[in-house]
Amino acid sequence: MFTYQNYCQQDQSLSFQQADNIHQKIVEAIQNNNQGQLLYEEILKAGKEYIQIRMDWAFLTKEEKKKINETRTQKHNAVISSFDALASFCQLNHLDSCWRDEIGYEENGKGYRKRIGDMGCYLAFITSLSTR
Repeated sequence: MFTYQNYCQQDQSLSFQQADNIHQKIVEAIQNNNQGQLLYEEILKAGKEYIQIRMDWAFLTKEEKKKINETRTQKHNAVISSFDALASFCQLNHLDSCWRDEIGYEENGKGYRKRIGDMGCYLAFITSLSTR
């Protein structure tokens, strides 16, 4: 069974509280900036596509996973790139970008790559709840 408690025991997991704190920092940094909000929307779009493939992944056979693994990687890379783009924008415009360091960077280890994807999934999840 997939549980939040099991997830939290994994390397570089991201608790709901941590994700919420990071999310609030992002929102505060870009709340009055149209370009920043557009870049944030790109994160949400990438997160939506990535969360879908991760949900599907849980129920696929090894053969099915092998067929879509490259697509999964591309969608994960899109999440990472979209976070990087927003962080760069924030830095260039003297907006708070400390949230990017809190998520972590894939060069710091495989767990951080996963953590970035997790943050994209968190934003997709919270957005889906917020639109009801």
